[in-house]
Amino acid sequence: MPIRPKLALVGTGGTIAATTQSNTGLTDYDITQGVHTLLQAVPGINELADLECHQVFNVDSRAMGSLMLLELSHKLNELLARPDINGAVVTHGTDTLEESAFFLHLTLKTDKPVVMVAAMRPASALSADGPLNLYQAVQVACSSLAQDQGVLVLLNDQIHSARFLSKQHTTLTSAFGSPDAGPLGLVAGGQPRFMMRSLLPHTHSSLFDVRSCTACLKFRSFTITPIRWRNCIATQHKAVCKALWWRQPATAA
Repeated sequence: MPIRPKLALVGTGGTIAATTQSNTGLTDYDITQGVHTLLQAVPGINELADLECHQVFNVDSRAMGSLMLLELSHKLNELLARPDINGAVVTHGTDTLEESAFFLHLTLKTDKPVVMVAAMRPASALSADGPLNLYQAVQVACSSLAQDQGVLVLLNDQIHSARFLSKQHTTLTSAFGSPDAGPLGLVAGGQPRFMMRSLLPHTHSSLFDVRSCTACLKFRSFTITPIRWRNCIATQHKAVCKALWWRQPATAA
């Protein structure tokens, strides 16, 4: 019988951990569930992997600030450095999912699978999407194909790279997409299937190392246009811009 991988399941809160007073309610929810409780709604998930739970935060993702992101990065770097941990799954809210995922994509120093997961409907909803998303996120984190892919995000059966992820709707379960590249893969027939890989810098190949940082520098994000790209080259900021904001389509695997 194959040995199950050991994954760190790291909770930060978000809609996936929220409940409402009515099972038809999709808004006005409270963050009430920790990661241990989330597992109870996902039959068979413990057959996929040995899950070591860590509740780092339990907040609405709109409350995620730079110091919290730094703490999350430190915690994940610490966990992923352990030889007995094969990968990590991180639960998160959708409002700032793309920002947190991209920050971790650039600051985690690992080639182990890291999969972030969220939900558009609270856990108490009639058709909550969180349990299946979480199950599939663990499936992806257990897959050797997720190795050295940077931070991945699993939502609505699709596997996205943190570099290209964008929230495009406020309520639909299909709210997230990767408009510049498309998803890297999907979960179909109960198996993760990758069709693309992102070749741009991430994790251990990223320029950014925050493991010894105790505070985040302030910066302003912007989209690189051809004119701005030429200006960055002229002002010798090409490496930073390439690592952060230069986005181009992923390449076929």
